[in-house]
Amino acid sequence: MRNIEWWMKKRHLPIGFRQRVRNYERQRWAAMRGVDECEMVQNLPEGLRRDIKYHLCLDLVRQVRLIVMIYYRLKKKGRLIITMKLVNGD
Repeated sequence: MRNIEWWMKKRHLPIGFRQRVRNYERQRWAAMRGVDECEMVQNLPEGLRRDIKYHLCLDLVRQVRLIVMIYYRLKKKGRLIITMKLVNGD
């Protein structure tokens, strides 16, 4: 909020505009319950952004790895037809 106040003061925005911006920011803050995570992460360097996204999705990544392992084990044992039927909905 301080950055916005600084910007509005620097640009000499009229009081009416400043009040509208403050109201908007308060509403957005209340709706997001604090920080806009997407905006915050987007401003980080690409490598750090990737590492954070990986960390946040680690459980999902582990589940996908488990599904892939099961898929390849079924494929080796010749039970891939069952898996294909489930995927295709046959």
